[in-house]
Amino acid sequence: MPVLGYTISFPGGDSQGYGNVEYRIPIIGNTFQTVLFFDGGTNGILRKGALRLDKTGFEQLTDPLNGFPGAPNLSQQLSIAPGTNFRLRGSTGIEFVVQLPIIQAPFRVYYAYNVHPLHSRIIAPNNFIEPSLICDRQHDGLPACPNGVQLGYYPANLPDVFDNQMKPVLQQLLLNPGSLNYFEPKRTFRFTVSRTF
Repeated sequence: MPVLGYTISFPGGDSQGYGNVEYRIPIIGNTFQTVLFFDGGTNGILRKGALRLDKTGFEQLTDPLNGFPGAPNLSQQLSIAPGTNFRLRGSTGIEFVVQLPIIQAPFRVYYAYNVHPLHSRIIAPNNFIEPSLICDRQHDGLPACPNGVQLGYYPANLPDVFDNQMKPVLQQLLLNPGSLNYFEPKRTFRFTVSRTF
């Protein structure tokens, strides 16, 4: 039984802007420094028309015979989760830098505070099953199931198979849309060894 499922993806962005401000305090010459910093920026999609389903694939989805012509809000244009496009980002904190003489690379220990963390749950649209595939009007004597929510008998001559095996799976698909918990940490503590360019 075909099911139209929605997923959450990360397309990235086509435009970005960022900046960095640092105040360096030498403790021992250039060998050991303390750095106060603020990093800020944003990333997003200006050309929203680029977020479109392929024309051929969309035609297959809306095909009256093999697709999902009755699916609500089925659009070729993909949507962007509210509050995520060009969201301002920023972190501030303190960093300790020690220049390692043997490998000629800085050893960095830093603590950063996320000033604008994203803390939300993104929920995809509900999955969709064509109502005509799960409602048997001849068996239950009822009109077509509204929005595919009321599950009928399919096939009519095997109601036990439907009720005990198929119906629980279909209800799980219909009532549990895809979701993503997008929680960013408020604080970060790390150390790195890297070469500067």
